[in-house]
Parts: sequence; C-alpha cells; structure tokens
Amino acid sequence: MKNRGELVTLAKGRGLSDCGIQARWRFDGQRFRLVRYAAEPTCDNWHGPDAWPTLWITR
Repeated sequence: MKNRGELVTLAKGRGLSDCGIQARWRFDGQRFRLVRYAAEPTCDNWHGPDAWPTLWITR
C-alpha cells in the first residue's frame, strides 16, 4: 500500500469494536490535520468502526 502520510486512531469502548471513536489524520508537511472523525456511543453489538456515524469530514 502506498504511504499517504495518514494515521488512524481507534479507541474501542469494548473488545467487540461496536462502540468508540475512530479518527483519520493526514500529515500536510507541518502537522497532522483531522480528515475524518466518527463515533458510536452505544455498545449495541451491531456494527464496527467503518459503519459508525461520521461527525466530521475535511473537504
């Protein structure tokens, strides 16, 4: 995979990964900037990080 200068963080609310926070950051040459932020506060055993509601997208 090509290195795009991206960092992904995942803070799971529990081991099943059905709740928590996921953020994607991109390095612009000086600092990391937030690209996408998603969060799922409800641990409902329903879906994983890729399906969590997106709260922020940088355009």
